[in-house]
Amino acid sequence: MKAHIFAYIAVNFVLLHLVSLQNATLDQVIYVLCTIAILTLGIAHGAIDNILYGTKPGKSNMQFIGKYVIVIFLFAALWILLPNLAFIIFLIASAYHFGQSQLTDYVQKSRVTSKLLFFSWGSIVILLLFHFNSHSFLGLQEGHYQVNATTNHLIQNSGYYLLGSGTLCATAFLYTIKKNQLNIQVLFKELYVLTLITFSMYLFPPFIAFSLFFVFIHSYRVVLQEFDYCQESLEIRSLAEFIKLFLPLTTVSVVGTIAIILLVYGIGKTEVIPYVLLILLSCLTIPHALVMDRFYKFASNISKI
Repeated sequence: MKAHIFAYIAVNFVLLHLVSLQNATLDQVIYVLCTIAILTLGIAHGAIDNILYGTKPGKSNMQFIGKYVIVIFLFAALWILLPNLAFIIFLIASAYHFGQSQLTDYVQKSRVTSKLLFFSWGSIVILLLFHFNSHSFLGLQEGHYQVNATTNHLIQNSGYYLLGSGTLCATAFLYTIKKNQLNIQVLFKELYVLTLITFSMYLFPPFIAFSLFFVFIHSYRVVLQEFDYCQESLEIRSLAEFIKLFLPLTTVSVVGTIAIILLVYGIGKTEVIPYVLLILLSCLTIPHALVMDRFYKFASNISKI
């Protein structure tokens, strides 16, 4: 069993016991720890996008950062003008990115079947979150939250979409196996992983369930892929050297996120903090997903983690 899967199972088991105690203070501690995990490893896994894109120090790197920031601001503007459309794009991009990072080691990336496999696998994860926690997402319909239509639609139809995504994923898996493009052991492995995710989504509140998936299944795996790449392409040999690569942009992202949250809290708009966090996460996800799509297409030295 891979280390990140073992860690995922172990943390789920421990948190299940702690949550069952129904202690308000303990629940707050768990939420704080989940937030810290997202702000560290979660954000860090996208903090060397400039390196993965292949930019060099100096002018090339500054141009990349400039384009990256422009994409962030353009998507933030879309949230202001067309929030439901922005939310839909965010969900689609996230689903594809989750599936791509999970399965890119095993399939030919240029095939249409592979793209369907990426999207359907990631869609299952997101739809599980909505399907088992529909009552919790009702809060997105209150106050200043502006994604009512999309949230309502997903809550009411999550079961149908989940069935469709599962059927598409299974069909794509079986087709690639039939064409000898994929080993059947991979299918069983991914069924096992999706089963673990399903139980986690069912047992925990949405923020905890998503944090566990995002940190252990997604971010940790991507960091290992990035470490493989840096070892081969940049001759990074030690963990300390690797961590140094993450520090600049991770620090900027964490400080910026905390500053925005404190600003919102300071002006007395605490009820919109979840919505603000959703926008911040999506604005970072879109350019990151674009960079990683390019990285996965051209990186040939990613090990099967």
